[in-house]
Amino acid sequence: MDHAAQRLGVAAKTGIVRVLALSVTIAEDAAVGPAVIEVFHSLLKHLRLSAEQQEQQEQQGQMQGQGQVQGQDSDNGGDPSEEEFREVVLEAASSFAAHLTSTQKVEIMIFIIGKIPTTAVARARVCLLRCLIQVARVYEVSWQGRARRGHMAL
Repeated sequence: MDHAAQRLGVAAKTGIVRVLALSVTIAEDAAVGPAVIEVFHSLLKHLRLSAEQQEQQEQQGQMQGQGQVQGQDSDNGGDPSEEEFREVVLEAASSFAAHLTSTQKVEIMIFIIGKIPTTAVARARVCLLRCLIQVARVYEVSWQGRARRGHMAL
């Protein structure tokens, strides 16, 4: 995906990620260790880069006197295909997370939290938080130990 980000347009990148999201058939046993982290690292990187790139384009447009109102489409900064690309990346993250064990989902959520920048572009933070929410939505809580169903041991 890294080489595609440098050479292909947004529409092509969106198509690649959409195919990846639809073709996730990784068994829980096969998705282990560094491979899981590497997939999420790549998805998060492209999500952050897309958000930062759009933010920079909007700032450049405002500095050049175009003065677009945020949220409006413009010819260069408000490209709806960038937003669509980010949505597809979020769907891919959710699809991949759905095939992981509960322990792996927790590890991925912790990994995502660690990747959320404190000083970066606000749009990038929001995108990474949305990714965290996508993974959290497919997480199912399971009680282990001596706790009985409906009762918590204190």
